Amino acid sequence: NHLDYLKWLTKLSNAEMRGFDASLKIFDDNIDLRSSIERILVEIKDIDIEVDPQDKMIDLNSVDIKYSLSNFEFFAPFVNDSDVDEVLNTANKLIPDGKITKMELTAKYKKSNNILKINGALRMISGSGLLNIDILINEQSADLSYINNMSLKLNNVAESLVEYIDKLEQSSSMKIDRLGRGSFDLSYSGPAKQLFSKTYLSESYSIEARTVMLNVNNASKMYYQARGSWPVDIEQLERAGMLEVERSIKLRWSFDLKFPDKIIAISTDEMKGGTGKMVIFDALMGRFYGYGSEEDSNTYDSISDDYLANNVGDKVCIDTKFGLIKLELFPDIAPKHVESFITHIKNGYYNGTKFHRVIPGFMIQGGDPLSRFDDRSKHGTGGHAGVYFGIGEESKKETWGIPAEFGSIAHERGILSMARSQNPDSAGSQFFICVADAPFLDNQYTVFGRVIDGMDVVDKIVNISRDARNNPLDDVPMKTILCK
Repeated sequence: NHLDYLKWLTKLSNAEMRGFDASLKIFDDNIDLRSSIERILVEIKDIDIEVDPQDKMIDLNSVDIKYSLSNFEFFAPFVNDSDVDEVLNTANKLIPDGKITKMELTAKYKKSNNILKINGALRMISGSGLLNIDILINEQSADLSYINNMSLKLNNVAESLVEYIDKLEQSSSMKIDRLGRGSFDLSYSGPAKQLFSKTYLSESYSIEARTVMLNVNNASKMYYQARGSWPVDIEQLERAGMLEVERSIKLRWSFDLKFPDKIIAISTDEMKGGTGKMVIFDALMGRFYGYGSEEDSNTYDSISDDYLANNVGDKVCIDTKFGLIKLELFPDIAPKHVESFITHIKNGYYNGTKFHRVIPGFMIQGGDPLSRFDDRSKHGTGGHAGVYFGIGEESKKETWGIPAEFGSIAHERGILSMARSQNPDSAGSQFFICVADAPFLDNQYTVFGRVIDGMDVVDKIVNISRDARNNPLDDVPMKTILCK
């Protein structure tokens, strides 16, 4: 209940606890842990929440939180457990006297710019610290969040903490400046997930190229919608007022647009990671390859070409992020539907389109070229036959349809059938795969194939979250090829 949730949140907006003591004693294992806190304060100073009762969604637009802790003390001797003792050893080194006099943190987040700012101060008998962090939050994937700037200034810290900082310098990506005896400035800028790793360099260097490539991809879709053709270079998009790329980035990277298939970025000698590094964005599947990726290779093109050259057959494979769906076609039963379907596949017509309709217990539907674009209201309204069969105007492909070829094969789980409007002869490019038996479709829609491998993939797609129009909330693009 959204109202109850908001009432609970209001009560939580200013919570204070004083005089807290805790202890744990296990005599048989010689464990004696004790801690005390004089005061804890959690204050939500400002919060902006958007509630959508229809979709049962709660979006956080902005928040401003303060956290304060006073006089935290602990006593934690070793307990003869290697894992626990390792944690206790770290804690005892970080706070050798077992006491934090004061700790204050503030956190501010705005969805308008996806920036999270954290500021804090720490005072101990053995030293003090000031923390400032500025993070660009990626709401779709925490792994892609980026730390614009992090600074931790430590003063007059104990010798045991100095030892820990030395180890941190060896095992993390932080830059550590020594300002004097017991004083340090720890800083970092890069991917959040690589903060405590030394392997961040290639990914952090490629981040700016990836960001430009995503912006180029979005701008190119708008360009195609407006002009009916794909741009050939970034300058074409800039002249159209659809994109702006910083000159400094162009000095570090050259971008080659090969729409609708992919974008390639190659580093120059101005890029810190070195010249000739290649980042590849598969615009059809929305995936990155090459430099800065887990594959970290430039073999994407040769792998794809080799696969196509050696696996062409009479089956159809639909590649998705959930895996491969392999189809067997029925040319003897629905020859026109099969001919149109194969023609579209050979022409790359389906590549980059999405499964735009999912209904659990019924089917998944795809094949609409309009599903490449972000306007979900148009998904399911486009597409035409791949061959002219006498339906529509021959000079206007967008009017082509496929005549009905109803047969005796029932609509059972795994069946591939062609979608249409109320006119039986109105089938175009959109198809659906049944996830359950649907006898009410028999002699109403044309069956022209079936799934012979990958129904587990179909089941994953049909069960993803969807909106009120049964449009998946998580995009599932496809790439189709003829396979063996």
